[in-house]
Amino acid sequence: MNDDDLYLSIAQKHGGIQPLLESFFSFLSRRTDFFHVMQEGDKMGFPPGVAEKMVLSTFRKFQSPKQPRETTSVTNNTASTAASTTPSMAAPRAPSMAAPAATSTPTTAEPTTAASTATSAAAAAPTATAFSTYNGGVTERYRWQQTLTDVVLEIEVPAGTKANQLVVTFSSARLKVGLKGAPLLIDGELDDKIRVEDCFWNLEDGRFLHVNMEKQRETWWKSVIKGDAEIDTTKVDSTRNVQDYDPETQGAIRKIMFDQAQKAAGLPTSDELKNQEMLRKAWDAEGSPFKGQPFDPSILNMQQGNDNPAAPFM
Repeated sequence: MNDDDLYLSIAQKHGGIQPLLESFFSFLSRRTDFFHVMQEGDKMGFPPGVAEKMVLSTFRKFQSPKQPRETTSVTNNTASTAASTTPSMAAPRAPSMAAPAATSTPTTAEPTTAASTATSAAAAAPTATAFSTYNGGVTERYRWQQTLTDVVLEIEVPAGTKANQLVVTFSSARLKVGLKGAPLLIDGELDDKIRVEDCFWNLEDGRFLHVNMEKQRETWWKSVIKGDAEIDTTKVDSTRNVQDYDPETQGAIRKIMFDQAQKAAGLPTSDELKNQEMLRKAWDAEGSPFKGQPFDPSILNMQQGNDNPAAPFM
């Protein structure tokens, strides 16, 4: 039975998608540390907001090939782009509307509508929100967080702002953010290069603009915009989830974890189980003196302990 058949069987057993999802998240809650919020000194669970972002990121990864999310195109002085649905990670909170990167070419937004309150909003101290500054920080213009692979900014804009009033322009090494008809809120060189095609933004509650950028290489940024306040990258939480590694490394990590659990329980490790399976096959092979007898690895262990061990069927 392949994975699809297994999942289909489980879905049919639960009678629908919603019960299936509830069952799965119940499993995560009961049998894993997925919902455990990591505190200082913890070696299990995830930092605040990370588990939720994993769920949203996975949802959007498989949503885009089937049905693009509703988006609002953004027009600048060089191009009007269609909606893109390839996010690299989820915003910290559920978005109310989303839009893709405006263009991959650096440009300066031309005034098209009045937004007289933009400048004062940018200069004001940020309002307290649920946004996490995990491995990031707070500046006068924005808050930010990062992982090894991505950076997320939260920028407060005037209450009641509409998506079509915003201009967000990504290039590989520069970010521009502003409201049409007002000075740019952000216009500067990024700490490192980004993958423009995997960047997106969303406006929440008409007040908080979330800008999501995918890094070109795995590294810790000292700041989002060069010249802004820097963080000490030697003090960031560099803990990585197993899912962050390539499949081969994930397999090696899971093997080590399995072997440690087996040893702690007094059970054979994965290598020992593999050897036992090979011995079991040899036990009943043609020419084996043990063929037809119940498998008993202790007999082989005793033979291996003799001064002149015999292996008549190996």
